[in-house]
Amino acid sequence: MSSSVAQVMAEVRATDWSRFSIPAENHLWDYEASRVVPAFEQLLEVFDEETRQRAVWALLGALGHNHSGTPSLAMVRGGELLVEMFPYLDAWALDGVIEVLTDCYLFVAGVSDYRTADGAVHDLTVLQPVIASLRPKLSALATSGPVEVRSSAAELARTIDEVPWVTESRGSGQARSVLGASPGWGEDAR
Repeated sequence: MSSSVAQVMAEVRATDWSRFSIPAENHLWDYEASRVVPAFEQLLEVFDEETRQRAVWALLGALGHNHSGTPSLAMVRGGELLVEMFPYLDAWALDGVIEVLTDCYLFVAGVSDYRTADGAVHDLTVLQPVIASLRPKLSALATSGPVEVRSSAAELARTIDEVPWVTESRGSGQARSVLGASPGWGEDAR
């Protein structure tokens, strides 16, 4: 495990995942903070397709409701940490992260009104540009990356290009849809 993965895992372990335990009012809610850290740890132990798939299901189940495609508040922080970890993973773990990020990208698409029992409204679409920042790396992986990740990298790149994300215009109160373009896209974001 590289020191960078170790640093991200230290952030995973230091995150107070229980702060995301506020039930949603307008979305299916099935979040247990105790599942998050073990799911990240499971990701680092993958060595083949079977263990990769189990880790993907564990992460998606920890960060949202996998079977319904419903996010939780933890998905934003979890997605940020997966993006941080992205460049340092071996092929099987990287393929799993790409699959999780693809689903997270789709789970939060248009979810700008995630309401919790405490009366707060959360915009989960803030995760989409974080994931979209990987677009140049995904293109490279899709054509010349390890065989295990080529297909999933191409799929996430396509998803970023084809699924619009919504951003709130500062001061105007109006949402605008952004499709296939973001400042800095096309540049190598190393």
